Amino acid sequence: MLSVHAPEAMIDGLYALRESFHAIKIEERKIFDIVRPVTDVLDHFFDPSRTGITSSLMFGSWARGTAIPASSDYNIAYELPPRLTENILNLDQGGAIAILALVDRLIKEKFPHAQKRPERGSITIKLGTGVAIDVRPCIRNHAAGFAYPDGRKDGSWRVFNPHLGIEAFRKLNSLTRENLIFICRAMRIWRERHSVPLSGILIDTLAYRFIETSPYRQKSPRYQDCLFRDFLGFLAAIDPEQEWWFAPGSHEPVLRKGPFEAKALEGFRLVQQAMELDAAQQHRAAWKIWGQVLGETYAII
Repeated sequence: MLSVHAPEAMIDGLYALRESFHAIKIEERKIFDIVRPVTDVLDHFFDPSRTGITSSLMFGSWARGTAIPASSDYNIAYELPPRLTENILNLDQGGAIAILALVDRLIKEKFPHAQKRPERGSITIKLGTGVAIDVRPCIRNHAAGFAYPDGRKDGSWRVFNPHLGIEAFRKLNSLTRENLIFICRAMRIWRERHSVPLSGILIDTLAYRFIETSPYRQKSPRYQDCLFRDFLGFLAAIDPEQEWWFAPGSHEPVLRKGPFEAKALEGFRLVQQAMELDAAQQHRAAWKIWGQVLGETYAII
């Protein structure tokens, strides 16, 4: 992590950003209503007698509480029926790839612009809002909860337990006075503004690691600008050769999308400068820099 010379938070520079997060509500029923047209396609094929949404499980940033509207995708695990598991899914060769191809074909019949994501074992459908529905077909795995098709190379079943990841975030977020979820959401705002190649799950994975040892992890919200600055420094110092990490709790592999270290270093320096200006009572100058980093909506005078 980069060394820091800026003073600690003086005027709560991220107050406006934090206030905007209070309006974010996680409404599972609303999200399932959005994804229902997609899951209905699969229900109709695999089990026409099924009613409701019991075949689907929400995971990802909305389930972890780290999502922001208009940016975070809707991640849905779709559990395939046991009878299919017995007949096809236990094949040693080709079963995973065959299932992913079948689900891809079924969805594309109604959503022709859907995209198969073999590395994630899912099918993605872009919505008009820019957000996407990401559907991952899964089977029950008694040892690890679920397994999904890993479409890379020859294909295999990769274990997947979203409950462990969700629980890990809830526990650490509580221990850190909700600072963990704040930093995950704040980094998404920064990512969107500067087009940084960081997936939501990678932001959450690295934030989880960072905050475990941060001296500000249990501080009051007035110190969240310190957390934000230090996390940018943490990102800037990551080995650019490292290609993947394990997600907290679930231990699912999380892949790098591209280089982010240089933009993180630039952000770190700007935030440090803004904090120094705030400490010197030059709040208008600090506001301009916060506007560069996060957008004027989240800067305060």
